[in-house]
Amino acid sequence: MTAPSTLRVLSALVLALALAAPAWAQGEALEIGARLPLADRAMPTTSGSATTLGQVMGNRGLAVIFWCNTCPWVKKYEDRVVALANEYMAAGFGFIAVNANDPVGYPDDNMDAMRQQADAGGYPFPYVADAGSEAARAFGATRTPQIFLFDAGGTLVYEGTVDDSPSEPAEVEEHYFRDALNQVVAGEPVAVQKTRAFGCTIKFQ
Repeated sequence: MTAPSTLRVLSALVLALALAAPAWAQGEALEIGARLPLADRAMPTTSGSATTLGQVMGNRGLAVIFWCNTCPWVKKYEDRVVALANEYMAAGFGFIAVNANDPVGYPDDNMDAMRQQADAGGYPFPYVADAGSEAARAFGATRTPQIFLFDAGGTLVYEGTVDDSPSEPAEVEEHYFRDALNQVVAGEPVAVQKTRAFGCTIKFQ
């Protein structure tokens, strides 16, 4: 191989590795059956306190939802997620929304904006800031919204989206998240364990 050809191959390899690096850094989403990560890591909430995933865990389980202020997909699902939280928190599930977006590069995702959104949306669950996107990386989260549902033992039983119709609530045919919650309540295996999350990419810090 001539020197110019070798240089072209090496340049292409370097470019390919550079493009792949963010995926490696962010990792893959947790596999079904994985244990709840970072259960004791304190994260600041919009109420001015701090909480951990372990503290939010309910006697039925925990829904960790990667969330933000700026994504239109979050806006589409906001009312549905709040309604589900109100219903299933009463049934013993903990809910928590986690904002892993960079608040410096994206100031509409800073804590002040988070507080305004939580107040306006009537969030019944903690809305926390994920400093350094540490939780997002530990979970392998890449989208907002993206749900990770754990049972009472801290085992992942569902990961993915809310349902199959982000834009039209009246046209939902598959209630993936609700079905998973109901199956956990009934002590049954979750039938659909993974779905594709509809949403914006997390803006990693």
